[in-house]
Amino acid sequence: MSKLSNKKAAISSSFYMWKKPLLLHEEVNITTSEIESAIRSISAKAQDGAESASMISIRASELKNKAVYSKETASRVYQTTQNKLLEAIERTNEGSRAN
Repeated sequence: MSKLSNKKAAISSSFYMWKKPLLLHEEVNITTSEIESAIRSISAKAQDGAESASMISIRASELKNKAVYSKETASRVYQTTQNKLLEAIERTNEGSRAN
């Protein structure tokens, strides 16, 4: 190999050695940016999930309250109907005894 070829090889080698850490540094920066982006995305999705869970909890509570109210109303209607039916039967029995 000639002296010129040796110098080119040495320059090329030293340039590559200088360039390699720069590329590694850039790769670390890119990887770090990708990780940060992924974390932000996960955080946003977690926040959306928390908001959805909160809305579901509110709706479930409202449905529970409506179900309890409906049950109480149905129970009152049943009791009122039963009392009126018993009163009607008693009046019928009193009428039958009078005849």
